[in-house]
Formats: sequence, C-alpha cells, structure tokens
Amino acid sequence: MGAIATDKWWDMDTVAVVTGSNKGIGFEAARILAEQGLTTVVTSRNEELGKQAAAKIQAAAPESRVLFHQLDISDPASVDAFAAWLQKEAGGLTVLINNAGPCYGCCCCGSGGGSRRG
Repeated sequence: MGAIATDKWWDMDTVAVVTGSNKGIGFEAARILAEQGLTTVVTSRNEELGKQAAAKIQAAAPESRVLFHQLDISDPASVDAFAAWLQKEAGGLTVLINNAGPCYGCCCCGSGGGSRRG
C-alpha cells in the first residue's frame, strides 16, 4: 500500500459545491469543506433553509467564503440559473459533492399529495 498524500492541494480559490447541503450529510460535508478553507457553495431547494444553513456554516468557519444559491436539481431552469450564477460569482467549480437526489412524484417535492420539504 502506498502512502496517503498529506499535502494540502486546496485554498480559498478552490470552489466546492455541495448540493442539498441545508441538512444532514450535505450540511456536514459543506461545513467540513468550509472549515478546511475552501470557498463553499451551499445549495438547497428551499431558499430559507439554505440561507440558514449557510449562516451556520459561515459561523463555524468565519475565515472562509460561504455562499448560498437556491438549486432544485430536478428543474432544468434552476440548474441553468445556478450554473450561470456560479460562473459569474466564483468562476466555476473545482469540487462537486452531488448530495441532493432527484425527487419525482414523492412526498418531499410537493407532488403526489405530500408537502414540500427542504
């Protein structure tokens, strides 16, 4: 077995996007990335919950740049708007953690009779 690389390859110019990062595993992944000094982009379908999560992550990593943008990966218009914003705001991305799952016809998206959640 080879040695594990321990050299830091990232800095504040490294942009990490974590989809579905307003709670759970996505939130924790985004928090850790921000604490490591990466520019971290928090995304969520629910704008209010996403902004709250970004504020908590920023408080945990005050020296890091933490951004938020609404993103619903099942909505092509939302994906296009996010991509344009990300290019303008951060020049693109270096790391993508695609934590959000598509939601078609289930209770979490508001279709199928259920209520929409974050």
